[in-house]
Amino acid sequence: MPDPVLTVANKDACLTGLTTALGAMSKMILFTNNISVSEDTALADLTQPLSAGLATAKTVAAWSTPYEDPAGRFVVTGGSLTWIATGITTPAETIYGWAILDMAGMVVQMTALLDKPVPITEVGDGLTVTPTVPYGA
Repeated sequence: MPDPVLTVANKDACLTGLTTALGAMSKMILFTNNISVSEDTALADLTQPLSAGLATAKTVAAWSTPYEDPAGRFVVTGGSLTWIATGITTPAETIYGWAILDMAGMVVQMTALLDKPVPITEVGDGLTVTPTVPYGA
């Protein structure tokens, strides 16, 4: 049986409810292990970076109003967050993805892999991530 089709209003309501559940002050972290993420991914499954400047959880202060992208998906985004290495571990680290945690920073709310892993090999290397939550077409 094909998936049911939600009306535009219901897609908008679903994402608005999701961003409310995530909270305006969610925490975002990076991870360095190359794993397959799923709905069961837990904080213990993620290896956080050790390099200074990358190991810090950052706050997602707000989520956008839901909008429809060109692919017909409804999307919400958080503000872009940037991490810059101020110290390097040996061996160098590679960032494979990010996770949104609850406000206490203890429970994974969602995880995502980067389109392309980002190697961190020297001070000043870093990345900017805009957390994006799509809701099917």
